[in-house]
Amino acid sequence: QVRARFFVDDASGLLVRRDVLRREGGVLRSVRYTRLTTDDITPAVPPVPRGGPKAVPTEEVGDEYLVPARLETGFRLLGRYVQPDGTVQLFYSDGLFSLSLFEQPGLVDWSALPDGGRRDTVGSERAEWYATDAGTVVVWSRHGLALTGVSDAPPDTVRAAVGTVTSDDSGVIDDLVDFVLQPFDWD
Repeated sequence: QVRARFFVDDASGLLVRRDVLRREGGVLRSVRYTRLTTDDITPAVPPVPRGGPKAVPTEEVGDEYLVPARLETGFRLLGRYVQPDGTVQLFYSDGLFSLSLFEQPGLVDWSALPDGGRRDTVGSERAEWYATDAGTVVVWSRHGLALTGVSDAPPDTVRAAVGTVTSDDSGVIDDLVDFVLQPFDWD
């Protein structure tokens, strides 16, 4: 099923337009250059800003974070980063779209969120969903974490993917087994 169309300038090799499509095939959003000058073509990957990257790659994050290796609709974990403020960023991709999941200890301050969101859910948790020209943003809380998902995928794909993060409910028996086996670091 076609979910996006990409338009590349033949002369420069630059991506000049991207259409994200609805499941039915119509255009959901389109991002494109309205004017492009190719006199001085810059590299496709911008250089790292002076002072180094702001986020630091890491292999391990604390046990308090939710880090599924795979999300619904084919998203796989490709990178873990720690932001300067301690926020953990998990970067996922399905090969076409990307999704960054930002996690930090605490609860969402619903009154501090910008206007324009749509109140809904992620799984059974309260969430605020935002539609932007560049993609979808969703904010929710779970297990003492404030979570923010940012993706360029269609909203139905984002909903399925972030729903994976909330579907890890374990029963009382699983919690008891985890508690007993935790000293041995067994899963």
